[in-house]
Amino acid sequence: MLDQATKTVGAIYYSGSYDGVRGGLFRYSTDGVWKVPHFEKMAYDNGLWLRLCARLYERDQQEVFASAFHQTAEWLLREMRLEDGLFAAAMDADTQGIEGGSFTWTFEELEAALGPEDAKSFRRILEAQGAAWGQRWVIHWHPAQGLPPSAWTDRLSALKPSAMERALPFIDPKCIQAWNAWIVSGLAEGARLFPDYQAVAFEAAEAHWATFKPGEYGSPHVKYPEKHASGQAFLDDLAASAHACISLAQGTGKMMWLERAVAFVEAAENHWNGSAYFFATPRQEDPAFIAHYDWEDDVLPSAQSTMASCLLRLGHLLGRPEWTERACALVARALSHPSLASDRAWSWWELAPWTRPEAAHLLLREGLSLERSPNHPLWGPGDLPANVYGQVCTMKACTLVLNSKSDLDAYLLH
Repeated sequence: MLDQATKTVGAIYYSGSYDGVRGGLFRYSTDGVWKVPHFEKMAYDNGLWLRLCARLYERDQQEVFASAFHQTAEWLLREMRLEDGLFAAAMDADTQGIEGGSFTWTFEELEAALGPEDAKSFRRILEAQGAAWGQRWVIHWHPAQGLPPSAWTDRLSALKPSAMERALPFIDPKCIQAWNAWIVSGLAEGARLFPDYQAVAFEAAEAHWATFKPGEYGSPHVKYPEKHASGQAFLDDLAASAHACISLAQGTGKMMWLERAVAFVEAAENHWNGSAYFFATPRQEDPAFIAHYDWEDDVLPSAQSTMASCLLRLGHLLGRPEWTERACALVARALSHPSLASDRAWSWWELAPWTRPEAAHLLLREGLSLERSPNHPLWGPGDLPANVYGQVCTMKACTLVLNSKSDLDAYLLH
C-alpha cells in the first residue's frame, strides 16, 4: 500500500494535475494520465494533500514528498490566505474566459518566459510527454516516464518568474469551516517534520478557533469577508475541526488543543441520534429533506468516520470510555453496512485495528512533541508527573512507564 501511495503521489505531483510552477493541486483530472485537469483549486483538496505528503515523508524521506508539501503550503500561504488568517475556499479554473489560462502556455508565452532556444528545447520535452492541449501546452510529465530529470525541474523554475506575473483566476473568498480545518491539520502535521511551518500552523489554528469555536448557539459553518461567521455547522465541519485540534495537540504537546477538540465533539451532540450522527442537525435552518449520515469516503473523508476517529483518540487520551465505546460501535456498524463499498471505506478500515480492547495509547508529558510519531494514532499529551516522559496504557490499565527520553525513543522504534 505504501509503495502504491508513493508512486501515485510522485506521478500526480509531476503531472498536469498539479501546478508545478506556482504550486497547488487542481481539482481532478479529465483523463487517465492526469494530464488535463479541471483547473480549479480547492481548499480541501490541498489540505488533504498536505496531510498525505507529510505522512508519506514521515515514513520514507523522499524528496518528492517534501517538495510536494513545501510547494503546496507556500501556494496556500501566498495566494489563498485571507487577511483574518483563514483560507479562501477555492480558486476558479478560468482566467479572462480561458480555461486554465493562468496555468497553461502557448509557445509564444514559453518563448517570452524562457527565450527562443530554451523554449524550443522545452517544447521538445513537452511533445515527448504528449502535453499538447489544443493550441496550448499543459505542464505535464507523463507518469509512465518515472521521475523527471533536472532539465525538467530547471525549466519549471525558469518559468516561475513569468508565471508569478500572470493574472490569477477569481478566488472565492468565503471560508468554509471543514475545508479550512483540513488545511490547519495539514500544516500542523507537516510542521512536526518541517519546523519552519510551526509558526504559520499555530497562527492558522488560532484564526480557525477564533472564528469557528462553538458557543451558546453552536458553531458557524462559513465566514464571508467583512461579515460575522454564520450558518450552522454540519458534521463534517465539527469533525474536521476536532481533528485539526488533535493534530495541534500532537504537534505542540499542549493539552489546550485537546480541550478545544472536546468542544467541537460536544457541539456535535446535537447531531447524535443514539446510533449515528446526522450530517445536519434536525434544527438546521434549511433541513435536508432526507436524513443523511455521510458514511462513505468521497473527495473528503467520511464525516462519520472522522468523528469516530476523534472520539476514539480523545476517549483514550482523556479517559472517556463512553467515547471509545461509541467510536467502536460506529466502526463496527460501518464495516458491516450493506451498501458501503470497500473503496469508499478506507478511513473506516484504517480505524478498525485500534478498536480492539487491547489497543494501547501513548500519553506524553505536556510540552513534549515528537519528531517521529508512533505507528498508531492513539497518542498525545497527558497530565503526567514532571519526571515521567510518557505512559503506555489501555483503557483499563497503564502497562508501561517511560521514565527517560531513551525509554521513549525505544518505544517509538518498537
